[in-house]
Amino acid sequence: MTANPFEATASALGYAYQFCYSLARALELFKEGPDWQVAIESADDVEELVASGRDLTQLKQRAPGTRLTDASVDLWKTLRIWSKGIRAGAFDPATTRLFLVTTAEVADGSAASFLLSGHSRDTQRALSLLRATAEKSRNETNLKAYSDFTLLTPEEGLTLCGLIEVVPDSPNIFDIKKKIEETAALVVRRNHVKGFTERLHGWWFERCLDVLGRPGTMILGADFDEFYNRLRDGFRPDQLHIDPDILDLDAEVTDFEDRVFVRQLELARIHSRRIALAIREYLRASTQRSRWVRDQAMVVGELNAYDRRMHGEWEIHFLRMLDDLGDACSDEEKISAARALYAWVETGMHPAVRLGCNEPFVARGTLHHLADQKHVGWHPDFEQLIEVARRAATE
Repeated sequence: MTANPFEATASALGYAYQFCYSLARALELFKEGPDWQVAIESADDVEELVASGRDLTQLKQRAPGTRLTDASVDLWKTLRIWSKGIRAGAFDPATTRLFLVTTAEVADGSAASFLLSGHSRDTQRALSLLRATAEKSRNETNLKAYSDFTLLTPEEGLTLCGLIEVVPDSPNIFDIKKKIEETAALVVRRNHVKGFTERLHGWWFERCLDVLGRPGTMILGADFDEFYNRLRDGFRPDQLHIDPDILDLDAEVTDFEDRVFVRQLELARIHSRRIALAIREYLRASTQRSRWVRDQAMVVGELNAYDRRMHGEWEIHFLRMLDDLGDACSDEEKISAARALYAWVETGMHPAVRLGCNEPFVARGTLHHLADQKHVGWHPDFEQLIEVARRAATE
């Protein structure tokens, strides 16, 4: 039997909705402090552990115009889960709240309408309507749910309805993403919102996947608090965000063997292991610089200005090297001087691209970037030697 592709799409969209909704909830909880935990597909679609107790949420994303009636499948799927839960003692009624969050509408006078928050809430009326539906409805899809619900004692039924709050007309996944962006605009500049929210979604989704793969685990508010603050600080005017995955980037040395900056290192007879480190720092710096440009994290011309600063630092050291060598020096002396100059690249104190962004690979990778363009070099005769090598390669 061929799998139904529409079922797979619905499932994927359901998970995406859970991820986005739970992130929006995390941002709300974040305002109150770090003492909370969130899980996905654990005790419910979304489970929250907060100081006041435990919140379990069922999420239903439906097409515009959908109505939640007394015989709706969405309603009864949810009631079946919670009916079995309360009978099994899976949650403590004294500390648990149950939320049915749906994009659908709720009709006046329906059972769900009496489970809304507010003055019209009437759990006894809701219970009566639900029992009547379970006894009279012939909706075959709901039969098991009806059966589980009617197994509840009157006290259990009333307790269950007392815990439930229906939240209709809830935002869909696209509205939630927009809300998250609006929240981000309050903490970072508007031109940084896209880069900020992409990283926020990425971190949260990774944690959701981790929780899905390790049942019983939860996303800790303390971890979110630490990441969010670090991410926000990375978008301050005096700072630049370093993406965590950048620090994990490693390079295949053979992919860079023909690059000019590698040839420059070979002219100075730098050991292959140090060349591998240089290639890694070039890759990390180039990748991060590209993301800063893509995310508009830097003002126009800022990277070019930083390159000029780094070139100026190099020029001082390069000219000092030439002065120390003098005119009558051997090739070995030139190589020795080149190695000493490159030691400054590896261990020297270099200008930061911004005051609060002083990751060493940024400066060192930038120097390799400039060396690749032949704007800087380590060997006293690097320009001539590279040109000779280029001509030899083309002959």
